[in-house]
Amino acid sequence: MVIHINKEKGKVTDQRTLDQCCAWLPNGEYVVTIEPRAQWEKKQPRTLNQNALFHVWCRYIAKALYEYTGDENWTADMVKKFFAYRFGEGKFTPSGEPYHESVETSKLNKKQMTEYMNKIQAYMLAECGVRVPLPDDEKFKEFQAEYD
Repeated sequence: MVIHINKEKGKVTDQRTLDQCCAWLPNGEYVVTIEPRAQWEKKQPRTLNQNALFHVWCRYIAKALYEYTGDENWTADMVKKFFAYRFGEGKFTPSGEPYHESVETSKLNKKQMTEYMNKIQAYMLAECGVRVPLPDDEKFKEFQAEYD
């Protein structure tokens, strides 16, 4: 269970009592942790919906890149590897040797996955003129059915 509260000017703005928040819990012992929202959000993994959308996008982008370049090697896996490298970052080993660390989507939290997907969407539009559909788009269900 997660309860979001705000404290402004020394007062908690969620006026529910702890009894009201926990009324549905069975009797037993529980631990309550209070932490800043930003810290909590960093620990929230990417969602299953984000992951599913990412995989649908990769299939769509593979087809779009094949049509754009004529290169038959564009597959969903190649798209994943391309963007993982493209949006990865340069790092250094403890001994000072440079290396490139690709993005691992399985290690991204919800916010990071959103940012990563936004970069992919912007890249595709700017570099290839391809608009990657979002779930809010009018014809998204048709798109999803074709690439799912």
